[in-house]
Amino acid sequence: MLSSDFKVNIVTTEKLLAMVDERSGSVDLATWRALAGHLGLRRVRDVAEATDPKVMTRRDALRSYKDASRAYFAKARPLAPIVLERNIERISSDAILSG
Repeated sequence: MLSSDFKVNIVTTEKLLAMVDERSGSVDLATWRALAGHLGLRRVRDVAEATDPKVMTRRDALRSYKDASRAYFAKARPLAPIVLERNIERISSDAILSG
């Protein structure tokens, strides 16, 4: 890393972790905890606790929609397959959906 007048460097996650590993030996745990407190960081049990409630509400709505769609289509009659053609290649929509 070159010295400069800039106060910020953009690095990859791997480089950041290497820098922290390299330099953290001289920083004690109390200092790290004080920094976390200064930044307003707090320990959370899971991702949901640290995520904006609006995001979780929308996630739950999408899950409900997905579940309702699967339940509906599980009861519906099978759809007629469509054959797609491109140049000399032909493929059925069933083959695409089955993965």
